[in-house]
Amino acid sequence: MREEFLLDSTAQGGGLQRALIERFLRDTQRGNAEQFATAFVLLARSLGVDARVATGFLISDQGVSEQLTITSFDAKIWPEVRLNDNTWLAFSPAPPEETSDATPLPPEPQPQTPAAPQPPIAPPPDPTNDAAPTDESASNSDTSTLSTALTLLFQGLFVIGVLLLPLILIAALILGAKYRRRRRHLNGPTPADRIRGAWAAATDALVDAGMVIARSATDSEIANEGEPLAATAHRELYRLAALSSAATYGNPARPDLLVVDAATCLGVLETTMSSERTLWQRLRWRLSLRSLRTTTRSPVG
Repeated sequence: MREEFLLDSTAQGGGLQRALIERFLRDTQRGNAEQFATAFVLLARSLGVDARVATGFLISDQGVSEQLTITSFDAKIWPEVRLNDNTWLAFSPAPPEETSDATPLPPEPQPQTPAAPQPPIAPPPDPTNDAAPTDESASNSDTSTLSTALTLLFQGLFVIGVLLLPLILIAALILGAKYRRRRRHLNGPTPADRIRGAWAAATDALVDAGMVIARSATDSEIANEGEPLAATAHRELYRLAALSSAATYGNPARPDLLVVDAATCLGVLETTMSSERTLWQRLRWRLSLRSLRTTTRSPVG
């Protein structure tokens, strides 16, 4: 490297970029001190030698003075190799003198004789030197395209999230209100209240499905009109209506067991109504406001 490479402080980039280091070693063989030190350390490590890059300042003799002036021109970089006694030995892979791009002086004219040397012919350009920048440009173009696509994707997701956030909050408020209403029905103080509460929750589900319940309708009439909305659970629907009528107008024995029966019928009814609907129909059913409005909600309970 000291004999065949060229030291140029104005060379492009530093030794931290892998692509530039590879071009420096394989193609240009012309770089600054940082590239020389970095390349030396990488080559040494490839041979299994422990090496590192060191930096510091080289201070010239300024005489005895209380003030020491250090500038960026005093900054230096060099490679070091670890010896067997754990000491570090510094190396200087860069040429002792920096190359110059100054145009050389023209040779003295010589008489045109057959013995006079002819002017040198410039060697043909190396095709490998021209191919490297093209590959690097194509790689940079692909990276830029990928970065732009990711940026647009994140922006699109952010916009969608901002637009969906109000809808999610509204849906959460509706589901929360329905959950509190259902829990109030099912947690009555007495077994008879909990049986009637299960029937009230069932009629809320029917109302959200589109059913209109008249205020004068009996439990049996509600079951008859609601059967098309839960055809495969009509037995549970009629059973729950009968339990509600018995708890309201009679005095059934063991009402605690009837509470369990009413809860089971309600669970089968709601599960059946959900399974018989498509995803979009279930979403509309769950988020319907009919059971919460005073004008359309169930008069039961």
